[in-house]
Amino acid sequence: MAAMAALVVIALGSASCGQDTPQGHRSEAAKPLVLTRSIGGQPGSLDPQRAEDAFSYDVLRDLYEGLTASTPDGAVVPATATSWRIEEGGKLYVFQLRRDARWSNGDPVTADHFVAGFRRALDPKTVSGAADLLRYDVVPKA
Repeated sequence: MAAMAALVVIALGSASCGQDTPQGHRSEAAKPLVLTRSIGGQPGSLDPQRAEDAFSYDVLRDLYEGLTASTPDGAVVPATATSWRIEEGGKLYVFQLRRDARWSNGDPVTADHFVAGFRRALDPKTVSGAADLLRYDVVPKA
């Protein structure tokens, strides 16, 4: 599965399908365009709640879309969420999800999916290395 995840294949279907191209040459019919991406090492886990290494995170970022994303300069921007607000002194985050958010099989992505993922990460049985990042009460007091 890691090898499959490491290769992001984008089949764009040739629009010309054997017809003359602008350069006057005939194109190869229906040959897909393939993007191969190197990750530099073996991911430790493709389980989003158990991944702890950079190789895993690189693949998981390609496989899943979070509530938010970040731009190259580090700004937080909407992804699956269209907007959000922070309430109760930073203890409650309320997200509005995109209505067109879908899993790869076409099923709608719901708030319950995100809640289940957060709860699983916080469950001690999962042994998530990122669990402390989700807890508001573990911030050391100054």
